This record gives sequence, structure tokens and C-alpha cells, in this order.
Amino acid sequence: MKENNLLKHASQVFVLPLEDIRIHSEVLMVIKPKKMDHIEYTMNRFGQHLPVLGNLVDGTFYITDGVVRYELAKKLGFKTLKCLHINIQNEDVITARMTSNQRTQMSYSEMANCAEQYLGMIGKSQGKKRNMLGFGDFENNNNYGIVGMDRFQLVSYLMNLSIKASSLRKLMAVKWYEEENLDNKLGLMEGLDNGDFKVDKAYKLLQDKLKKQKYADDRKLSTIEGQNAHVWYKLYNKSSLVMDEIENDSVALFIDSHPYMDQRDYRNQGENPHGKEKTAKEYVDNFLMFCEEKKRKLKPGGYMVTILGESYSEGLCRNIIHRVVVGLEDNGWESIDSNVWVKSNQKYTAHPHRFINSWEAIIVVRKPGGEPYFEEQVKVESSISEFKLGRTSLGTAYVKSSETCKTNVFSTSVFNNKELKSVDKDFQHDAPCPTSIYKDFIKAYSRPNDLIVDGFAGTGTVSIGLTLGRPVVAYEIDPISVEFCQKRFDECLQEKEQAKIGLSIAA
Repeated sequence: MKENNLLKHASQVFVLPLEDIRIHSEVLMVIKPKKMDHIEYTMNRFGQHLPVLGNLVDGTFYITDGVVRYELAKKLGFKTLKCLHINIQNEDVITARMTSNQRTQMSYSEMANCAEQYLGMIGKSQGKKRNMLGFGDFENNNNYGIVGMDRFQLVSYLMNLSIKASSLRKLMAVKWYEEENLDNKLGLMEGLDNGDFKVDKAYKLLQDKLKKQKYADDRKLSTIEGQNAHVWYKLYNKSSLVMDEIENDSVALFIDSHPYMDQRDYRNQGENPHGKEKTAKEYVDNFLMFCEEKKRKLKPGGYMVTILGESYSEGLCRNIIHRVVVGLEDNGWESIDSNVWVKSNQKYTAHPHRFINSWEAIIVVRKPGGEPYFEEQVKVESSISEFKLGRTSLGTAYVKSSETCKTNVFSTSVFNNKELKSVDKDFQHDAPCPTSIYKDFIKAYSRPNDLIVDGFAGTGTVSIGLTLGRPVVAYEIDPISVEFCQKRFDECLQEKEQAKIGLSIAA
């Protein structure tokens, strides 16, 4: 082939035999070994796409840029190469080579956009993209959807990416999520481009956000389910030491507060009432007898939550809490937690030789068997209003949300009397419990439609269970308290019906 024929078409790519191709002498002095496997992969599978650059002199083509493609062509047994004559002066070869090889580092956004082009996944059908690329099972490295892992590997090789095929798929998942959720995105692509974290971390942050979002949505659905649940209550004017009215293995949650030992004078308690035992041992023994009846009624895996005040006599700590916990474990209960209820306006009592007591324990135990249940996302509002990225003290990125997990320390006033006065302005009780305490534990250890029971109803705090969609059974030996509880339960049912009507109107 004549040189002057080639020069007539200098802007075209020509195919030349390998025996007519050499490396330019200026380049031979500066070339160094390079990574070749990604180019070898694509050339072996698809042939040569990008031509080598150089000068054609006296029928021989001298390469100035494209040495790796030339060496691989010989290794792979190619007979010809695509060449582009650029007619550059010898003294300008190195400068031109350096200029042509200059590359700015590709941002992750550019990387994702280019990969989308290579994958042929352009358009608005995000659901179709997810199915084709196997976005439903990212933990399975053998599942890359219809496209398959080989396609991702090919794109990684074609683009000479610094990330693996699995990371490329995760990058695409992050990109498409943020494109679909412009009003609710975390800024993960910006974080990637700014070098705040790598692809795997960005994907983990996305999954954490989706998980928290799902929990938030599930809680909303649970609230709706609770409002729509058909609830009822049964109130018995008798001791809960024997509860034959309840079927065995049917209760999801017992929640109550046993009478305190020697600290209150309750009405209408009869002879030898619980709470007036002569010794701490008698009190604990009676306490455990009530709990054995509860265990018979609980489902396997059901929970018992009981508020238990620490008791003292003449300055001697009798360790009621510890005796009860040990006794419950000895009787076959599974200990779950000991929560602290801090009282902001506790009733003053004499405290010789020690500080004023201002807390009570809330014991949680579980009947062995069954599937364990705990609604882990019992939440309280945080200081922010939406999902966003935060940083730990060590600089590690994490997902902040508008809610935060509740701790096992409950801080409330002893009681807000408005809760009782709104039902009956003349009713009095020596040891009412705030509704907020019961509400959190009912939400944590039961689901809508689960049966919950209070063995010492007192002021009927357990009525909050009705508004949460749980049927309620309650026991109380004081007839005055029973009468009050019935009023309170009926009001809760009415409130629930109003909420249900409001929900249907909103829908």
C-alpha cells in the first residue's frame, strides 16, 4: 500500500498488517509496563475498537499511542490493526503522547451514567431495570438478574473501572434510587463524588435508610391496623390469683403493677391482702404465686411486664426487686430486661441513712417457648424532621432519621391527675400509673388484636391498650376502682371509634 494513497484519507482509520507496524523510536525510550488484562479481555472478545495513533513513513506505521493494543494484537494472534495516521513531527511525539493520555479521574456520577449507556439500561422504566439487573437480591453474588454478572464485568473492563462488577451494580442501585427520590434523597452520589465514602459504604447507607423507612411505614400501618381492629374488654371484680375466666395459653402480654409492700393503704383489700405481708419473704412468695397464674395464661413466648417499687423498712433494704427476679428465674421465666422508671415528683417518705428514692424498676420476663417478639422500633421523635446523612465523632457516615430508638430509662411524673379527673372528678387512688408507661410497653411487646391483661387494674391505665387495638381483660378487687375502670374503658372505646371514623373519612 502506497503512503500517498493513505495520506489522501488521513482522517480515516485504516487496517494495516502487523508486519508493517512498529513502535516509534521516541516512544520506545519512555514506555513502561502497564496493566493489560482489561484491554486483553475486551480485545479478545470484541476485537479492536479504538485505533492506534502514529505516523506512516515509507510504508511502515510507527505507533505513538496504542502500544498496549499493538502488543496484545501480537499475543492474541491478530493479523491486522486499525491505525490512524496523525502526521506528527518526531520532536513533538512525547508531548502529543502525554497530552492524549491525560485523563481526569472519572466521577462516580459520570461512571454511573456511562455504565448505564454500556448496559443499555436507559429510560424511565426503573422497575424493569431492577428486575433485569437482579436488584432484589444484592446479597447473592450469583444473582445479577437477566443481564448477568458477565455484562457487568464487561462494562468494568470496557471502562477500565477501579471497582468490581458487584460494586458497579451497587453504584447503579444508588444512582437510580436518588434519581427516583429527588425530594427524599440522602445525597449519596454527591458524597461519592466528594470522596466521603466508597460505593459499598454508599450502598450500605442506602439500605440502612430503606430499612428505617420501612420500619416507619410499618409503624404507620400498625397504627392504622390498631385503629381498625375490633376490640373489647372484660373487667372482673376479683383477685387475679385465679383467672379461670381466661383460656390457658391465650394471652400475649400481662402488664400491671403489684401493690407496694407497706407503702400504700389501698381500699377494700379484704383480709391479709397482697402488699400487707408481715415479711419480705411472704411478699415475694405471694408475688410469685400471682406470676405463676399469669404464666399459665400466657402464650408460649408471651411477655409479662410488671412495675415493682423497691421497698424499705426502718432503713433496711430488703431487696424486693432482686428477690423477685431471682424467684421468677427459678420458676422457669426467661429474664428479658429491667427498666428504670425515674419519677420527677415522687411522693416523699422517710429515708433514714440514704438518699430519697425516686425510681422504680419495670421488670420484663418471658414465658419460654414460641417465637420471640419485640417491636424493636419503639421510637421517640429526634431533633431532625427527615432522613439525612450524619457523622459520628470519628467521621463515619450514618443515616439520621426523625425518630430515635427509645432507651430503657423512662422519665415521667408520678401521675397526671387530669387523666383521672377527665373521667370522674371525685375519684381518688393511692398509686396511679401514667398512661405513657403502659403505652410504650404495649406497643413493644404486643401487636394489634393481641389479648393483654392487667391483674391489678387500679385506675384502669391498661385502657390505653384499647385505643392501640388490643382487647383487654382486667382484674381489680376494689369495687370503687372497678366502677371507675369501666367508665374509663368505655371512654377509650368511644375515642377509638371516633378515630376509626376519622380514618375512614381521611381515606
